[in-house]
Amino acid sequence: LILILLIIGGYSRYHFGQKEKFRRQQAFLQEQLSELEQKALRSQMKPDFIFECMHAIQALMTSGDIDRAINYLTKFAKLLRQVLEHSLETSIELSRELETLKIYLELEQLRTNHKFDFNIDIQEELELDFIFFPPLLIQPFVEKAIWENIHHKDGSGKIDIELKSDDPAYILCHITDNGIGSSGANSLSEDMGTAISQNRMEIMQKDDQSAINVVDLFDHQKMPCGTRVEIKIPA
Repeated sequence: LILILLIIGGYSRYHFGQKEKFRRQQAFLQEQLSELEQKALRSQMKPDFIFECMHAIQALMTSGDIDRAINYLTKFAKLLRQVLEHSLETSIELSRELETLKIYLELEQLRTNHKFDFNIDIQEELELDFIFFPPLLIQPFVEKAIWENIHHKDGSGKIDIELKSDDPAYILCHITDNGIGSSGANSLSEDMGTAISQNRMEIMQKDDQSAINVVDLFDHQKMPCGTRVEIKIPA
C-alpha cells in the first residue's frame, strides 16, 4: 500500500510539474510575442501579417506544440530584427536579402496553413555577398503572388524564385507562381508595396528598358495557370 501511494504521489508531482512547466513556457512565449508586436508595429510591417503570424504561433502554443511555437517565434524575431536593420541601410548584400525573403516565406507558410511550397534557385556563378541593391525589393512581388494569385487558387500552390545573370550589369529575378493569374502589368500599380518597388527600380535603372515585366501564364487549353514577374535589377 505504501509503495502504491508513493508511486501515485510521484506521478502526481511529475504531472503537476509538467503542467507548471508548460504554463511557464506559454507565459514566456506570450510575453515575447507582446514585445515583438510592439517592435513590429514600429518597423511598419503590415499589421495583418504581424497579427496573423502571432495568432498562428499562439495556436501552436495552445495546442501544446511548444517546440514549433518556439521555432516560429524565433523566425519571427529574426525577420523583425533584419527588417529593422535593413531599414537603416540604403543597400544590402543579395545574400542578406535572400535570407530575409526565406524567413518571410516560411512565416507566410505558417500563416496560410502551408497553402504553398516555394523554391529559390540561384545561378551558381552569382557572388551573393558582393551584389548590393536596396533591401526588401523582391518581397512585395512575392507577397502579391501569395495573396492575390495563390490564396484564391483551389488546392496548394507553388512559388519559384530564380536569380541569374547573363550581363554583369544586371541581375534577373523571376518570380513564378501557379495561382489564378493576374491582370498583367497594370496590377502592379494597384498595390502599394509593388508600386514602391517599381519606383525604386526605375530610379536605379541604367537604360530605357523596362525594369519589371509581368507575364500571364496559360496552359495548353489557354486557361490562366499562373503569373511570372520578371525583374531586371542593376547589380
